[in-house]
Amino acid sequence: MARVFISYKRVDKAKVLKLKDTIEAAIGEDCWIDLDCSLLPIKGVLPMAIEARSEQLDGILVPSANVMEAAVVNRLNVYGVDNIIDVVDFLNGQRQLEPTVINTREMFSQQVNRYDFDFSEVKGQENVKRAFEVACAGGHNILLIGSPGSGKSMMAKRLPSILPPFTLQEALETTKIHSVAGKLERGSTLMTCRPFRSPHHTISPMTQIYGFDGGFLPHKTEDCAGIRSVNKYRANNTQR
Repeated sequence: MARVFISYKRVDKAKVLKLKDTIEAAIGEDCWIDLDCSLLPIKGVLPMAIEARSEQLDGILVPSANVMEAAVVNRLNVYGVDNIIDVVDFLNGQRQLEPTVINTREMFSQQVNRYDFDFSEVKGQENVKRAFEVACAGGHNILLIGSPGSGKSMMAKRLPSILPPFTLQEALETTKIHSVAGKLERGSTLMTCRPFRSPHHTISPMTQIYGFDGGFLPHKTEDCAGIRSVNKYRANNTQR
C-alpha cells in the first residue's frame, strides 16, 4: 500500500480519508486552496518533506509553486499539483504525475559562491575592510560608527561574501527556518548564501525576541531568522 503525505487546508478531509483502502493520507493544516480550487503557495514545505521522508512515506504532494523547495529532499517522490482536483484524481489513480527530481549536491555546489553583493566591489575604505576581514576570521562582532551615507550598510551587506561558505547541512538548517517563516522566494530551492538581516531601527527588544504576532512564535522572530546570518542592528536596538 502506497503512503503519501498531503498538506492542505479548508478541504473536506472525510472525503479524502475515504481513499484509505488504496492510500494512507496524513493531512496537514498549512496549505490554502483558492476559490477556483487551485493550490496556493504554503510555508514550511522543506521541513514537511524532511519529516515525510523520516516517516518513510513514499511521496509528498505540494503546490507547484513549492515543488522545487520540496524536491531538495532526496529519496522522496515529490509531486507538484496545481489544484485539488489533480490531487483527488491522483489518489483515485485517474491521473499520472511525474515526480520532480533535483540533484541537490550538484545544484548546491554550482550556486554556493554566488552573491548579490560582493565585498570586492568596495572601493577605498582600506582600514574598514581590514577590520571586516579580521572580524570574519576570528568570528567577532563589528561596531560601525559614521554619519548616514558613509557606507556602513553598504559594506555590511557585502560581508557574507568573505565569510566561510555554507556547508550543505548549514544551508538546509537555514532554509528550513526561512521556509517556515515564509521568507523564501517562490520557486527557490536551497539558500546557498548567508542571509543579511537588517531589522527596522524602531524594532524593540521584545519584538526582536518574541516576534510581531503577540505570542512567542520562534520561526517569526528576528533572532531566529538571524541564525547563521549577518545581522545589522542600529545602536539604539542593542539593548537586551
